[in-house]
Amino acid sequence: MKSVIFPVASLLVGVSQPALAYCYPDVDDSVRGEFRRSDIVAIVRAERVRWLDENRRPTKLKKPLALGNMPGGFDPYVGAYYTVRLIRAFKGNPPTHFLIFSENTEARTPLRMRRPLLLFITRSKINDEYQRAGDLLVDYCGNSALASKATNEVRLVSRLAARR
Repeated sequence: MKSVIFPVASLLVGVSQPALAYCYPDVDDSVRGEFRRSDIVAIVRAERVRWLDENRRPTKLKKPLALGNMPGGFDPYVGAYYTVRLIRAFKGNPPTHFLIFSENTEARTPLRMRRPLLLFITRSKINDEYQRAGDLLVDYCGNSALASKATNEVRLVSRLAARR
């Protein structure tokens, strides 16, 4: 069990790609490609996280949790809504505050709290056991990152936005 917990737990330091999630090889995961297919590209700051129980109702986390401070796949949570504050939009017209959903699977995209994040966001078109049509999602295989570690990506999306 430790060999599974360590790679997943190491992802919790920022926005990153989960070790166990599948990424489609035929998807253009370059910054340009992700910019094209994203509904919103923005720098935001995560201000609050609200976990959802298996019926998608807000709930408090109850310890012990599979990953210590964060639920894992065996914990009874469908995912979390992060309330984010817009700092700068490159694509789309997001409101000042909005919600991003992160499912409680190996495909989760945990957001680092209170740090500027460059996010490539899409709107879910389907309902399934985790997400609902209309949920805003961050691709766990994409280029989202702490803005301070993505200066080249921020410059590129600025140029792409100026061409639109």
